[in-house]
Amino acid sequence: MQKKLNTNSGFTLVEILVVIGILSVLSVGFASYLYQQSKQTNMSQSHQNVAQMQISVMNAAAKSDTLLKSEALHH
Repeated sequence: MQKKLNTNSGFTLVEILVVIGILSVLSVGFASYLYQQSKQTNMSQSHQNVAQMQISVMNAAAKSDTLLKSEALHH
């Protein structure tokens, strides 16, 4: 009996398609995760910006009120 040597050392088409399918599913999940994280980061930054603007407006109003009172005393 002669044994036939298998000299094919590559991957089959089915194996390659399975790997591509698995990588596609993983990449879609990862992209979704990154999108959600980006959205949360933007929302957090927006809240910080609004809080900073509120502080600035309050400081400006207090300073303006102080200036108006000091001008009224001088006239």
